Formats: sequence, structure tokens, C-alpha cells
Amino acid sequence: SAAAGEGEGAPARRKDPLVQYVVVRRDLKDAQGAAWPLGAVVAQGAHASVAAVAEALREGDAAAHEYVAPDNLGAMTKYVYGCDDEESLRKLAAKVKAKGVRYHLWLEQPENEATALAAWPARRSECQKPFKGLSFL
Repeated sequence: SAAAGEGEGAPARRKDPLVQYVVVRRDLKDAQGAAWPLGAVVAQGAHASVAAVAEALREGDAAAHEYVAPDNLGAMTKYVYGCDDEESLRKLAAKVKAKGVRYHLWLEQPENEATALAAWPARRSECQKPFKGLSFL
């Protein structure tokens, strides 16, 4: 018998895994004299990630359900990239939307400042294009 997760379609899933892209502003940690603590910067990406997954689950998205299925929790794949500032993050959000990739743009309150973006979980081939050219955080 096949091992867990090794059923029909498993080789294709390994080649084209479910992934989540997360982008966090670099200027939050690099700001001269006003840098955020590293934990606060990491939290922005975590907030965006959880919000994106929660939205996807609430809408019944099959990929999100598979991404957080008990058998998959130890094998989540996230790509965490950085962008320069709020303007570049908002431009990326427009690009992601134009490519049809669902996402959540995290707005830190009470400032209403965009600090991170996370795509809904999806097959890498379905969501990677708008994130090409970014560098890891």
C-alpha cells in the first residue's frame, strides 16, 4: 500500500507543491532610527499568512484545506520575500491581483499601513509569476 500522501497524483504534487508566498517590507527592519524589532517584522508576515489562509478556508478553497490538512502540517512550504517599502508592496499587490492570484494585504492598525502580503496557498505553478524577481527576506 502507498504511504500517506502517496496516492494517485502524489508525484505531480511533489513536482508542483502547494506553497504560500509571503512578502514583508524591508524598510521596517532597516529604517534609520525607527527600525522595528525583528519580532515585530516577523509578526507582520505571520499576520498576513494567517489572514490569507483563514480567508481561503472561509471561502472553501480546496488548496487551503489541503495545505492545512493534518497529514500536511509538517510539510508546508512558504517563500518569504522582501520588498523595499510600502509603495513597492502596494504595487506588488496590484500585480498579484492582475495575475489572478488571491492574497491578503496586511494593514497594521491604527496607522492603516501596508506591511506584508501573503498569497492564498496554491500550486506553485499557479501563483509564482507575480513573485519572480523578488529576493528572499
